[in-house]
Amino acid sequence: RPACTRDLGEVELFFFLSELRRAAPTARIRYAEGNHEARIHKALTERLDEALNLRPADSDDDAKTLLSIPHLLSLDALDIEYVQPYGKSFFHEGVRFSHGTLVRRRGGQTVQAYLSHATASGVFGHIHRLEMAQRRIDTPTGQKVITAMSPGCLCRTDGVVPAATGGVL
Repeated sequence: RPACTRDLGEVELFFFLSELRRAAPTARIRYAEGNHEARIHKALTERLDEALNLRPADSDDDAKTLLSIPHLLSLDALDIEYVQPYGKSFFHEGVRFSHGTLVRRRGGQTVQAYLSHATASGVFGHIHRLEMAQRRIDTPTGQKVITAMSPGCLCRTDGVVPAATGGVL
């Protein structure tokens, strides 16, 4: 685990990722950029664009920028791949993984909306709640069951985290 001299309570996501890496030392781990990470880049672009490309003085041009999520979370040191831009998905063993962009108001409606047009099982976040549903689809080799699920979130859901709509989660 990379050294961290700060109180781990201040760097909870880094701590979580460190523990994940410790639990699975040889696993391929991917971190999909979400809307909250994209907000940091947007805020820098709109308010502090001169800081966008800051790099350590002793690094080359390929080094991670200082204010990038991969640098701030030490993803290279944890051997975690950062998947960007926001909305980009990837497949693993036929299952589509993404942060997600779809949100429906009531529980269960988001996974149902995903399944209404999906041709593969999918795992996504974004909605901050646990949901799972399945449906059968016809394929050239017969019917198969596909699953849509959201495992919940790591952020607070007690009204502290602001929502893009101006309300709170």
